[in-house]
Amino acid sequence: MHYYLILLFSLSFLITGCSQHNTPQRSGSDARPSDENANQLERQRAKSSRYTDNGDGTVTDNRTGQFWLKNANCFGEQNWKTAMQSATNLAQGQCGLRDG
Repeated sequence: MHYYLILLFSLSFLITGCSQHNTPQRSGSDARPSDENANQLERQRAKSSRYTDNGDGTVTDNRTGQFWLKNANCFGEQNWKTAMQSATNLAQGQCGLRDG
């Protein structure tokens, strides 16, 4: 009786093992990126081509056409009146801006 139970138990492992699909792992040049990795690479490419350094202290957002200071916090924390004066004086070369 014990032999039948051992035999049934062993056969259950064999049958279960046969039903599993074992796909070999790819490596090296045969490997393809997963969808998640491909999406991440696409986002990185889009991000790197979205902004252009204008070389004059500004960066242009190629998607919206807006341009920004490379160092948006060059004046530090300021109250509203001082911030408005600082923005007016940007043409004088503050924050690396050379275009005026």
